[in-house]
Amino acid sequence: MVSEVDLAGILARNGFSDPNAATRDPRVRLVVKCIADVKGSPFDPSAEVTVRLAPT
Repeated sequence: MVSEVDLAGILARNGFSDPNAATRDPRVRLVVKCIADVKGSPFDPSAEVTVRLAPT
């Protein structure tokens, strides 16, 4: 789950006034990083994936 992200605002600041236009641009992709906070562990495992936007 991704929360508290104003994706339309971020796209607007990067030149996409219409968020749907970003779905047609292959240069636009999101990097989603997940971190698991493991209590008592000396490290927190993480994973990262790159995804492209798709029209709905």
